[in-house]
Amino acid sequence: MMKIASLIVAMILIGVPLTAQAGTVLDFGTMAGVSGPFIGYPIRYIPGAGRAWAVGEGTGGSLASDGRLVLDIKGLVLKDTGMNPQSTFYGFVSCLTKGMDDMGMPSVVTKNIVTEGFPADMAGNAMLDTMVMLPKLCVAPIVLVGIVRADGTKAWFASTGVKAMMEAAAEPEDVEAEEVEMEEVEAEK
Repeated sequence: MMKIASLIVAMILIGVPLTAQAGTVLDFGTMAGVSGPFIGYPIRYIPGAGRAWAVGEGTGGSLASDGRLVLDIKGLVLKDTGMNPQSTFYGFVSCLTKGMDDMGMPSVVTKNIVTEGFPADMAGNAMLDTMVMLPKLCVAPIVLVGIVRADGTKAWFASTGVKAMMEAAAEPEDVEAEEVEMEEVEAEK
């Protein structure tokens, strides 16, 4: 027991932290705007916006295991106008976690955490550095950016994801061209 106490005192004196550092859960350098079949489509009960949104290059962020959420949003605008009509964005962190079903049996449930609103300019640029309360078990987290309306309903404009793939899904001719390229590569092997 004396050895453990001496070790703890020595660690404090030389500056070794006694608590674990937060680990990175997500570190992303791209987000995908709601478009094509994703317009109105819910991701974990949060519906996509009713119009197509585009996300600019340089958008990214991170989520740490202690709940620190950082978002650097660039050019999140309506596709048809090239402008952002919202003065405030909200961040959403969606986790799958353990809970109970309607019968009181253990089950997997969705937990959506909403940040405070953060200012966005007309060019769709915004920054957020905040802490969110993650559940003890947060599996398959997704980060979304969107709005919370006055009536409490939510909509997402952008989601963690690969923008090029989501845009391709909205434009069938691009998907077909990519499939042909993949077939050609496989044929060369």
